[in-house]
Amino acid sequence: MQRINRTVHAFLTFNPKVIVFVGTVGSGKSTQIRYMALYLKKRGERVKPTYLKTYFLLTKNLLRVFRNLGISVRGLYRIHRLLVMLDLIINTFLLPFLGLVRVKLASKLFRYVLVEEYLPGILVDYVHAMITLKLSREFVMGLTSILFKMLYSRNLITFILTCNSALLPHRWKIRNSPPEIRSYLEVQKNIFACWSKCMSNVFKISTTDRSIEETNREIRAILYKYDIVENL
Repeated sequence: MQRINRTVHAFLTFNPKVIVFVGTVGSGKSTQIRYMALYLKKRGERVKPTYLKTYFLLTKNLLRVFRNLGISVRGLYRIHRLLVMLDLIINTFLLPFLGLVRVKLASKLFRYVLVEEYLPGILVDYVHAMITLKLSREFVMGLTSILFKMLYSRNLITFILTCNSALLPHRWKIRNSPPEIRSYLEVQKNIFACWSKCMSNVFKISTTDRSIEETNREIRAILYKYDIVENL
């Protein structure tokens, strides 16, 4: 009987948390997710690290084919634009399904779900595509509104990791990542600033000149302060 009571109590008090990490490439998102997951697992917590980001499958695979066909620069631009539009449409319906499996379903099985990118990161891709390829604002806003309805939750906790831009090239080199284009970094900066201003439960953390443990300690302190985790 006591065992049954403990099981029922555990079920009733099970309150999963979805924690999102966003930031520029090299700001430490993946590193912090891995560190936090290991930290929580060592303390007996059920934790699931995952990610949800935009996939440009058609653009990545087909644009290369068209380039080899000797099509003019203007023709390639139009094809590029069309492929990106198709990718955005596909993502608008694919990502909510992946979010259902990787985040919502995972939150039923784990105490903590640590997500890289998610909605803020996805919005960066949509807005950057709109700006650089001069896509219709109504077209892109229509797609993002669908994503908001399907993916956004007020229960999300979002950490925006920042880093001094002068240090990013060094970090890209260490992780063997291609340099991020300036226009993309600018869109990230604006989207994350807007997200921080307009959404609740958003916290900015600087990783500049700090160790992984120092950064993670600050993250844990915030989670504890807002009663998201126990005193770890």
